[in-house]
Amino acid sequence: MKDIKKIVNLDYISIKPYFTIKNLIILIFLYLVYFFITSNPLTANSTILLFSLIHSSYPFLVGEDDGIDSLYRIFGIKSGKVVLGRYVFALILFIFALLISIVFSTIFSLFVETVDIKEFLSTSFAYLLVYLLIISFKYPLYFKYGYKKAKSISALTFAFIGILSFIVMAFKDSLNDLFIIMENNILMTLLISLLLVLLIVFISIKVSQKLYNNRDF
Repeated sequence: MKDIKKIVNLDYISIKPYFTIKNLIILIFLYLVYFFITSNPLTANSTILLFSLIHSSYPFLVGEDDGIDSLYRIFGIKSGKVVLGRYVFALILFIFALLISIVFSTIFSLFVETVDIKEFLSTSFAYLLVYLLIISFKYPLYFKYGYKKAKSISALTFAFIGILSFIVMAFKDSLNDLFIIMENNILMTLLISLLLVLLIVFISIKVSQKLYNNRDF
Protein backbone atom coordinates (compact mmCIF):
# COMPACT_ATOMS: atom_id res chain seq x y z
CA MET A 1 0.00 0.00 0.00
CA LYS A 2 2.85 2.38 0.80
CA ASP A 3 4.44 1.78 -2.61
CA ILE A 4 1.15 2.49 -4.38
CA LYS A 5 0.78 5.69 -2.38
CA LYS A 6 4.30 6.69 -3.44
CA ILE A 7 3.44 6.10 -7.09
CA VAL A 8 0.26 8.17 -6.80
CA ASN A 9 2.18 11.03 -5.15
CA LEU A 10 4.95 10.88 -7.76
CA ASP A 11 2.41 10.88 -10.60
CA TYR A 12 0.70 13.91 -9.07
CA ILE A 13 4.00 15.75 -8.70
CA SER A 14 4.98 14.86 -12.28
CA ILE A 15 1.83 16.29 -13.87
CA LYS A 16 1.30 19.17 -11.44
CA PRO A 17 3.05 21.64 -13.83
CA TYR A 18 0.29 20.90 -16.37
CA PHE A 19 -2.41 22.19 -14.00
CA THR A 20 -1.98 25.75 -15.22
CA ILE A 21 -4.30 28.73 -15.52
CA LYS A 22 -3.94 28.47 -19.31
CA ASN A 23 -5.19 24.88 -19.36
CA LEU A 24 -8.02 25.78 -16.99
CA ILE A 25 -9.11 28.59 -19.32
CA ILE A 26 -9.03 26.19 -22.27
CA LEU A 27 -11.15 23.72 -20.31
CA ILE A 28 -13.69 26.39 -19.39
CA PHE A 29 -13.79 27.64 -23.00
CA LEU A 30 -14.50 24.14 -24.34
CA TYR A 31 -17.13 23.63 -21.68
CA LEU A 32 -18.84 26.89 -22.69
CA VAL A 33 -18.77 25.93 -26.37
CA TYR A 34 -20.47 22.60 -25.66
CA PHE A 35 -22.89 24.26 -23.24
CA PHE A 36 -24.08 26.92 -25.68
CA ILE A 37 -24.36 24.36 -28.49
CA THR A 38 -26.41 21.88 -26.47
CA SER A 39 -27.80 24.07 -23.64
CA ASN A 40 -27.18 21.07 -21.45
CA PRO A 41 -24.59 21.08 -18.63
CA LEU A 42 -24.51 17.29 -18.62
CA THR A 43 -23.50 17.09 -22.28
CA ALA A 44 -20.94 19.84 -21.72
CA ASN A 45 -19.40 17.69 -19.00
CA SER A 46 -17.92 15.53 -21.74
CA THR A 47 -15.08 18.08 -21.69
CA ILE A 48 -14.31 16.86 -18.18
CA LEU A 49 -13.92 13.35 -19.58
CA LEU A 50 -11.55 14.74 -22.20
CA PHE A 51 -9.59 16.55 -19.48
CA SER A 52 -9.18 13.29 -17.55
CA LEU A 53 -8.07 11.31 -20.59
CA ILE A 54 -5.45 13.85 -21.64
CA HIS A 55 -3.92 14.20 -18.18
CA SER A 56 -3.99 10.46 -17.53
CA SER A 57 -1.25 10.08 -20.18
CA TYR A 58 1.08 12.71 -18.74
CA PRO A 59 2.69 10.49 -16.05
CA PHE A 60 3.95 8.25 -18.85
CA LEU A 61 5.26 11.25 -20.79
CA VAL A 62 7.08 12.75 -17.81
CA GLY A 63 8.28 9.34 -16.62
CA GLU A 64 9.82 8.64 -20.02
CA ASP A 65 11.43 12.06 -20.49
CA ASP A 66 12.85 12.28 -16.96
CA GLY A 67 13.77 8.62 -16.56
CA ILE A 68 11.48 8.14 -13.58
CA ASP A 69 10.49 4.63 -14.63
CA SER A 70 14.01 3.32 -14.22
CA LEU A 71 14.22 4.92 -10.78
CA TYR A 72 11.32 2.79 -9.56
CA ARG A 73 13.44 -0.32 -9.99
CA ILE A 74 16.45 1.32 -8.38
CA PHE A 75 14.29 2.14 -5.36
CA GLY A 76 13.09 -1.48 -5.25
CA ILE A 77 9.47 -0.73 -6.15
CA LYS A 78 8.05 -3.75 -7.93
CA SER A 79 6.70 -3.31 -11.46
CA GLY A 80 3.30 -4.66 -10.43
CA LYS A 81 2.95 -1.96 -7.78
CA VAL A 82 3.91 0.75 -10.29
CA VAL A 83 1.19 -0.43 -12.66
CA LEU A 84 -1.47 -0.67 -9.96
CA GLY A 85 -0.50 2.74 -8.58
CA ARG A 86 -0.87 4.34 -11.98
CA TYR A 87 -4.35 2.88 -12.47
CA VAL A 88 -5.32 4.14 -9.01
CA PHE A 89 -4.00 7.59 -9.92
CA ALA A 90 -6.06 7.54 -13.13
CA LEU A 91 -9.19 6.88 -11.06
CA ILE A 92 -8.32 9.67 -8.62
CA LEU A 93 -7.80 11.99 -11.58
CA PHE A 94 -11.30 11.25 -12.86
CA ILE A 95 -12.80 11.87 -9.41
CA PHE A 96 -11.01 15.22 -9.30
CA ALA A 97 -12.40 16.06 -12.75
CA LEU A 98 -15.85 14.98 -11.58
CA LEU A 99 -15.68 17.45 -8.69
CA ILE A 100 -14.89 20.18 -11.20
CA SER A 101 -17.87 19.10 -13.31
CA ILE A 102 -20.14 19.34 -10.25
CA VAL A 103 -19.07 22.96 -9.79
CA PHE A 104 -19.57 23.73 -13.49
CA SER A 105 -22.96 22.00 -13.62
CA THR A 106 -24.15 23.83 -10.52
CA ILE A 107 -23.17 27.21 -11.94
CA PHE A 108 -24.47 26.74 -15.48
CA SER A 109 -27.66 24.97 -14.44
CA LEU A 110 -28.77 28.39 -13.21
CA PHE A 111 -29.13 29.44 -16.85
CA VAL A 112 -31.22 26.43 -17.93
CA GLU A 113 -33.71 24.08 -16.40
CA THR A 114 -32.61 22.52 -13.14
CA VAL A 115 -30.43 19.50 -13.68
CA ASP A 116 -31.96 16.29 -12.36
CA ILE A 117 -29.63 14.70 -9.80
CA LYS A 118 -30.42 11.18 -11.07
CA GLU A 119 -29.60 12.22 -14.61
CA PHE A 120 -26.35 13.79 -13.44
CA LEU A 121 -25.34 10.64 -11.55
CA SER A 122 -26.20 8.32 -14.44
CA THR A 123 -24.32 10.54 -16.92
CA SER A 124 -21.28 10.73 -14.63
CA PHE A 125 -21.40 6.95 -14.22
CA ALA A 126 -21.50 6.51 -18.00
CA TYR A 127 -18.51 8.84 -18.40
CA LEU A 128 -16.64 6.82 -15.75
CA LEU A 129 -17.26 3.58 -17.62
CA VAL A 130 -16.10 5.11 -20.91
CA TYR A 131 -13.04 6.53 -19.17
CA LEU A 132 -12.12 3.18 -17.62
CA LEU A 133 -12.58 1.42 -20.96
CA ILE A 134 -10.29 3.82 -22.79
CA ILE A 135 -7.71 3.65 -20.01
CA SER A 136 -7.85 -0.14 -20.11
CA PHE A 137 -6.98 -0.17 -23.80
CA LYS A 138 -4.36 2.59 -23.67
CA TYR A 139 -2.36 1.78 -20.56
CA PRO A 140 -1.03 -1.65 -21.64
CA LEU A 141 0.38 0.04 -24.75
CA TYR A 142 2.05 2.74 -22.66
CA PHE A 143 3.55 0.18 -20.29
CA LYS A 144 4.91 -1.91 -23.15
CA TYR A 145 6.19 0.74 -25.56
CA GLY A 146 6.45 3.93 -23.50
CA TYR A 147 4.52 7.13 -24.16
CA LYS A 148 6.09 8.29 -27.43
CA LYS A 149 5.96 4.97 -29.27
CA ALA A 150 2.49 4.11 -27.99
CA LYS A 151 0.95 7.54 -28.58
CA SER A 152 0.13 6.93 -32.24
CA ILE A 153 -0.90 3.34 -31.59
CA SER A 154 -3.22 4.35 -28.75
CA ALA A 155 -5.10 6.56 -31.20
CA LEU A 156 -6.55 3.29 -32.48
CA THR A 157 -8.52 3.18 -29.23
CA PHE A 158 -10.58 6.17 -30.31
CA ALA A 159 -10.92 4.69 -33.80
CA PHE A 160 -12.22 1.46 -32.26
CA ILE A 161 -14.76 3.35 -30.15
CA GLY A 162 -15.81 5.35 -33.22
CA ILE A 163 -16.30 2.17 -35.26
CA LEU A 164 -18.23 0.54 -32.42
CA SER A 165 -20.49 3.61 -32.15
CA PHE A 166 -21.05 3.52 -35.92
CA ILE A 167 -22.01 -0.16 -35.78
CA VAL A 168 -24.45 0.47 -32.95
CA MET A 169 -26.09 3.34 -34.87
CA ALA A 170 -26.18 1.30 -38.09
CA PHE A 171 -28.04 -1.53 -36.36
CA LYS A 172 -30.06 0.77 -34.14
CA ASP A 173 -33.41 -0.58 -35.36
CA SER A 174 -32.32 -4.18 -34.88
CA LEU A 175 -31.08 -3.39 -31.39
CA ASN A 176 -34.19 -1.42 -30.48
CA ASP A 177 -35.71 -4.29 -28.48
CA LEU A 178 -32.46 -4.68 -26.55
CA PHE A 179 -32.39 -0.94 -25.81
CA ILE A 180 -35.97 -1.10 -24.52
CA ILE A 181 -35.09 -3.99 -22.20
CA MET A 182 -32.03 -2.09 -20.95
CA GLU A 183 -34.10 1.07 -20.38
CA ASN A 184 -36.76 -0.84 -18.46
CA ASN A 185 -34.11 -2.54 -16.32
CA ILE A 186 -31.75 0.38 -15.80
CA LEU A 187 -30.29 -0.83 -12.49
CA MET A 188 -29.55 -4.28 -13.86
CA THR A 189 -28.05 -2.73 -16.99
CA LEU A 190 -25.79 -0.48 -14.94
CA LEU A 191 -24.72 -3.38 -12.72
CA ILE A 192 -23.89 -5.63 -15.68
CA SER A 193 -22.05 -2.77 -17.40
CA LEU A 194 -20.04 -2.07 -14.25
CA LEU A 195 -19.09 -5.73 -13.77
CA LEU A 196 -18.09 -6.04 -17.43
CA VAL A 197 -15.94 -2.90 -17.31
CA LEU A 198 -14.33 -3.98 -14.02
CA LEU A 199 -13.46 -7.32 -15.62
CA ILE A 200 -11.84 -5.48 -18.54
CA VAL A 201 -9.93 -3.23 -16.13
CA PHE A 202 -8.72 -6.28 -14.17
CA ILE A 203 -7.49 -7.96 -17.36
CA SER A 204 -5.87 -4.70 -18.46
CA ILE A 205 -3.98 -4.41 -15.16
CA LYS A 206 -2.71 -7.98 -15.36
CA VAL A 207 -1.59 -7.53 -18.98
CA SER A 208 0.09 -4.21 -18.11
CA GLN A 209 1.93 -5.77 -15.18
CA LYS A 210 3.28 -8.56 -17.38
CA LEU A 211 4.31 -6.19 -20.18
CA TYR A 212 5.90 -3.65 -17.83
CA ASN A 213 7.78 -6.33 -15.93
CA ASN A 214 9.36 -7.59 -19.20
CA ARG A 215 10.24 -4.12 -20.45
CA ASP A 216 13.85 -3.02 -20.64
CA PHE A 217 14.90 0.47 -19.47
